[in-house]
Amino acid sequence: MTIDPRQDRFAARLSGRTLRLAAGVALAAVTVSALACGGGSQVTASVGVASSSAAPQSPLPRGMFGVQPGPTSFDEQDVAKIAGSGVGTVRVGFNWSWVQPQPGPFNWSRTDEQTAILAASGVASVPILAGSPPWIASEPTTPPLGSPERKEAWKAFVTAATRRYGPGGTFWRPGPSGKSVFHVVCGCDARPDPIKEWQVWNEPNLVHYYTPEPSPGAYARLLRMTRSAIKAADREAEVVLAGLSDGPSVPADIGAGRYLNRLYGVPGAARTFDAVAVHPYARDASGVASVIRLIRQTMRDHHDRRTPLWVTEVGWGSARPDGFGTTKGISGQRRIVKRTMKMMVHHRRAWRLQRVYWFFWRDPPKSDDRRLPCRICHSAGLLRGNHEPKPAYRVFARIARRAD
Repeated sequence: MTIDPRQDRFAARLSGRTLRLAAGVALAAVTVSALACGGGSQVTASVGVASSSAAPQSPLPRGMFGVQPGPTSFDEQDVAKIAGSGVGTVRVGFNWSWVQPQPGPFNWSRTDEQTAILAASGVASVPILAGSPPWIASEPTTPPLGSPERKEAWKAFVTAATRRYGPGGTFWRPGPSGKSVFHVVCGCDARPDPIKEWQVWNEPNLVHYYTPEPSPGAYARLLRMTRSAIKAADREAEVVLAGLSDGPSVPADIGAGRYLNRLYGVPGAARTFDAVAVHPYARDASGVASVIRLIRQTMRDHHDRRTPLWVTEVGWGSARPDGFGTTKGISGQRRIVKRTMKMMVHHRRAWRLQRVYWFFWRDPPKSDDRRLPCRICHSAGLLRGNHEPKPAYRVFARIARRAD
């Protein structure tokens, strides 16, 4: 997926942990990966997936399970339910084109609002740094490479974002009035929750999200300069590799394992990230496990077994089964959530699995007649469009709440 640069502003006010949101405003509207649109990975071999009866390891690390906003608005009910569900983190977009649509000063209003509302509810934000503005590239999916001016502009944006939202950042520090920007925006007295992890771009192995075409060498250059900018502002920050989506849809796409192998082959690339990320879309839990094992084997082949792994997208829809394996029906979605999440818990140490993000939180309402870009877009939510929890939500929350 990528964050849609046309998404609506999120405007929120909080009092303590009670959220007051203006009706119809969005935290983030997203589009999903070309993989989800194309039906997912075809890898379905049996690889010893943990059965649902296997005793999960306990306790789970805090924040292991997260969600991602879908193509609908977060409102008061959403945020309150997220805060009580065991979900510790939300993966959000920090779109450069929002912050600097034209050369000149940064406008942080959107990112201030989405960061504030999550922090005030006790949920951490993990930003995706992406989205070139029109004055940098004709497409937001084209990275800021090719000229010193583009590179310097990107580095300035990344450095400024880290200095604003990282530990001790200007967003969290008290100003002349005695209040921080965070407390002014949220209207609350909640504890600051600085951003400590940053994900660089999204699905650069797919031409739909990395134009003009995927290039491990070019992405390595983007990683290198992004890490440098982040570390200049926060030496303790962690840089997360863009989520690699398996199952190429068009000839220009590169499979996740092959792409990661080529990325490791770029001199110095392994030193530019602190975690690898994957989007193991597949027909079933065995297919998910196969993709993760492939990524882990690639990491071992390059002597990088100690680096943690994040699953920054995984999901299936609850619509009637479509023959592609991407939608499972209401009961089928519950079963695949239970099987997959328990599998993640069971193998988390062997896979050095640090985070798992469900794609996505809530379906669009039935009245939403937008043409969405994938088979699961109307039904992958853990909640229905009217906020009613699906059976899949109850399973997901029960597992997520075990995080200490």
